Amino acid sequence: MRKLLFFLFLCGVNLVFAQKKNDTGFIININGDTVKGRFKLGMPATNSLKILFQSETETEMRPYVPFSLKKWKLDYEEHYNESKYFSYKDGGQTYGVFMKQLIKGEVSYYQYFNPTTEMGVNEFYLEKGGKLTLIKTGKFHTQLSEYFKDAPELSEKIRLKKFKKSQTAQIVQEYNQWVESQWK
Repeated sequence: MRKLLFFLFLCGVNLVFAQKKNDTGFIININGDTVKGRFKLGMPATNSLKILFQSETETEMRPYVPFSLKKWKLDYEEHYNESKYFSYKDGGQTYGVFMKQLIKGEVSYYQYFNPTTEMGVNEFYLEKGGKLTLIKTGKFHTQLSEYFKDAPELSEKIRLKKFKKSQTAQIVQEYNQWVESQWK
């Protein structure tokens, strides 16, 4: 009997955690208006392509896809999710996706859940001059040293492996501070 009750308890816990979340936050629509409401979010793969949102003045959830709004943000998260054009292969067809903006600046830093692989994977992108660049795992130091070559000291520190991939945000912040100092 105890085993049966324990099994039923585990099933109940799994059902609770498997349900979609209802979270408060806001969207910024195409006109630039901020609209407060609540989200019904699914798995990361779904959220990178579509979200469900209900404004405080509406009675039903409405689906939004990238570029049907500019950005969206949950109240408890620090970062925005922004509409971006994305190509799965260089020069291939582009798609609208939502990417989480981790840093905004001369170079912006984004996280994207790519659902095209069998299990899905988190990918990280840099954006400079409107062009998104995937940060490649195996060529991290070579790629970023070249990417930030206009900041020679930073580029050299990257080349000498003074940073790990987990410190990409620090690299981007250092670069953006360097760019800002060039204007003073």
